Amino acid sequence: MKKSSKKPKPFELSCFKPVLEFTGDEHVLVEGSTGVVRYENELIKLNTRSMAICFYGRGLRLTCISPTAVIIEGCITKTEFVR
Repeated sequence: MKKSSKKPKPFELSCFKPVLEFTGDEHVLVEGSTGVVRYENELIKLNTRSMAICFYGRGLRLTCISPTAVIIEGCITKTEFVR
């Protein structure tokens, strides 16, 4: 019997907890987003199934939005998890 070569994505393994992938302090990919709650130059707040996540900084912008993922770019100075 052949094993499946398809590897599960990190989000599939996380039990519906969000997966964040930072590149320095200027780029973050958030998998598991269910919506944007607040969108300002210095604050972006996202909902996920298990919590809200706030990103604080300067010049923040959403550069990509899909039904389950968001990319935020700008100078990220703080990340807050709200349960």
